[in-house]
Amino acid sequence: MQKDLFDRFLTRIFGEKSPESKKKPSHPSGKTRDGQNNGDLAKTISLNGRTIAYTLRRSSRRYIGFLVNETGLRVTAPKRSSLYSIENAIMDKQKWILSKLDFYRFNHSSETVPIEWTNGSLLPFLGDKLSLQINNGTTGKTFFNIENGKLLIYHPDSGKPFDSPLKNWLVQQAGAILAKRLELQAERMNIPFGAFSLSNARTRWGSCTARRHIRLNWRLVHCDISLIDYVAIHELAHCLEMNHSQRFWNIVATYYPDYKHARKQLHLQSPTLFSLFDKRENQAD
Repeated sequence: MQKDLFDRFLTRIFGEKSPESKKKPSHPSGKTRDGQNNGDLAKTISLNGRTIAYTLRRSSRRYIGFLVNETGLRVTAPKRSSLYSIENAIMDKQKWILSKLDFYRFNHSSETVPIEWTNGSLLPFLGDKLSLQINNGTTGKTFFNIENGKLLIYHPDSGKPFDSPLKNWLVQQAGAILAKRLELQAERMNIPFGAFSLSNARTRWGSCTARRHIRLNWRLVHCDISLIDYVAIHELAHCLEMNHSQRFWNIVATYYPDYKHARKQLHLQSPTLFSLFDKRENQAD
């Protein structure tokens, strides 16, 4: 990471402190329709009076997962899970599912095209906006430097786009910043974790395995430090509770009282941030 990056963001990244500290569904009914390719099954379920179509995919994963994007709802479940348990899980998640479906239906009906990064484009970085200043033909390779609210890009005059080098630079910054914030929150919560790595998922902000391997999406580098801390706290809480029970949310609230606001902010920013370099998708965590 360049020296100018630390000159501008050192205090914010490594010194800023974080905020101080179902109704059980009745037996749902789904209707199986014709199967799809790759073993996926097309089904329907009634959620809040609405008939919702979804795709059921079986896998070796341990937990039921939900993916909502422009194509609709996909549920991935362990091979041994019964249809009853799967649809109960859908009912428990119905508020989030309906919200996401409506979001894509009313706001994102057309295909999103990744941004074409040019001179003067604004790049979200740690909650700020860096104006890109491109200097072509001044170097044999691409490198970056932050100075006075600008991201200076020294790029060979090869005619090739610099999207890939820009993404690689962001991932590099994310590796250092997210690792440090996770370490700070783990020490604060007194919750050790097994390993840390970056995620390139286009479906979720973070994950935690049963072995306490925490993965944080590199795109969090676009977000304010407070949102980075929320995701770190969220995943650390999974080290104690591998679910989203009330006990889990009580742990999160202890270390991030305004977690509902953080979740809303991530929900609002996800479509934009996930479309900066890649196709947009969203998944529950």
